[in-house]
Amino acid sequence: MIGIEQDRLSARDIAVLCAVALVANLFFAGQTSLLIAYQSVLHFSLTESGWLATIEGGAYAFGMLLAALSAALVRPNRLKVCGLLLLLALAQALSAGATTLLTMGLCRSVSGMMAGLILSVGTAAISSTGNAGRAFALYFGALFLSGVVALPLITYLLLLVGLPGTYLMYAALILGSMAALGWYPVHAIEKTRNVAAPVFHQPRARSGRVLMFAALFVNFVFNGGIWVLAEQLGLEIPGINQVWLSDFLAGSMLFGLIGTAVATAIAPRRLHLFSLVLGNALLIVSMLMLSGWRSASGFVLAMALLNISVTF
Repeated sequence: MIGIEQDRLSARDIAVLCAVALVANLFFAGQTSLLIAYQSVLHFSLTESGWLATIEGGAYAFGMLLAALSAALVRPNRLKVCGLLLLLALAQALSAGATTLLTMGLCRSVSGMMAGLILSVGTAAISSTGNAGRAFALYFGALFLSGVVALPLITYLLLLVGLPGTYLMYAALILGSMAALGWYPVHAIEKTRNVAAPVFHQPRARSGRVLMFAALFVNFVFNGGIWVLAEQLGLEIPGINQVWLSDFLAGSMLFGLIGTAVATAIAPRRLHLFSLVLGNALLIVSMLMLSGWRSASGFVLAMALLNISVTF
């Protein structure tokens, strides 16, 4: 790669990117609490509530896909980020008044897509900078932190102001975060570029990559499903109450940092196949614990192991 001018992100730039990412990802990361509220407040069935989470997750992924397909769409621009945040806030305000599955599904679709686009713009702002490694680590750390913050916050707000009030409070938080947009980094991305990227023509290489992406897709689909239903699973265990459960699930995301640390430590040894086998074996163990060890201690250990294995 030659002829690329790379800026460096300052500590303030990284802090603003992380703050916007945390806010944009907040309610997507806290869907386990919302799933319970859809049933208790809106009287949706578990299947219908699960579909709402699926629709929002699909829209989230679609927003990221749109960003991946369009360099112009993802190029950092403060006015663009402002518009995306306004639409994200509007989706929450409309969700506060939604009472049917269709209208709530439409609102959550808009919310998911805007969140995906906002996170993609932040990723693009980081990707071409001279200190991208540190910034990426902190940026994705903010996404984990959003789960730690979201679960107890949403549970508390649901008890305090109900589901409509919770969405309105989130809309207000999104609007408040726009005060930081004056410092949002808009460094030019790879101003001149002449890249000779390797091209893999061998059928075996292509099929290997297809299998890898398919495996990752299936892995995250099922792990995401377990995570969304985690609070529902926990509430079925005697002796577990909702407030404790939300606090624990939020804290359990910190175990993900252990998986990240271990993966970072062994990465130079290039034990990729062994690492994938080990990570998936641990995921299988966590699933067996969730299904067979139906106690509070079993649930705690299973969710801790799940988060470690997924990030690993």
